[in-house]
Amino acid sequence: MKEITEQNYKDLEFNFDGIVIAYPKVDLYFNAEFYFIKQKIDYKTDKRYYIMSGYNEEDCTCNGLSPDRLKTNIENVFNCFSQMNYYQFDNMQEFCEWYIHKDDKLNESIEDFIKKTKEFEEQFNPVLKHYKYGDGSENNLYAPDEIRDKMNPGWDTRREKLQDVLRLLELRDLRQNTVDMLMEKITPEKRCYLEKQLERDEQRIEDFLNEKVL
Repeated sequence: MKEITEQNYKDLEFNFDGIVIAYPKVDLYFNAEFYFIKQKIDYKTDKRYYIMSGYNEEDCTCNGLSPDRLKTNIENVFNCFSQMNYYQFDNMQEFCEWYIHKDDKLNESIEDFIKKTKEFEEQFNPVLKHYKYGDGSENNLYAPDEIRDKMNPGWDTRREKLQDVLRLLELRDLRQNTVDMLMEKITPEKRCYLEKQLERDEQRIEDFLNEKVL
């Protein structure tokens, strides 16, 4: 596997072997899990052009593959390095091995975070007791907000308090983007794909609003 960067992507123009994909760093703004990038040649003009097709196992079209997008040039197809990771694989086997194990490090990070959180709680449990009940000599008492200030400075900022609102706005923007695309003149296959996407967008909003918070 080779990572494609802003510095080397133009090398692909004459070395477009294997499988090339675009993988969102965060899936919030994208309608597919990842995108296949294809290079084709117009034999009438001998010029190379590029198309993309999204993959999502929930899609109804082409066994999970969305219809190809419009033809474009290499600069436009590799124009989102801030939100995408781009990879080139030698063959299908290498791609499949990557796909199967791509979340292993993320899962390891989550497990490590849980472990460290537990260690933190165990380490600072005596400190919390001291904040609540004092050290015995001064019998200090701290209000809950004072404890939070000491343990998590910045918890009461506007940015922190508005996290849920910002998340909801992002989800609604995503849904509106799908609705806008449905209003365009599109093929029946793409309409089927977008209708499925809209259902998912709305369900994500409902799940978010119904999620229990502590």
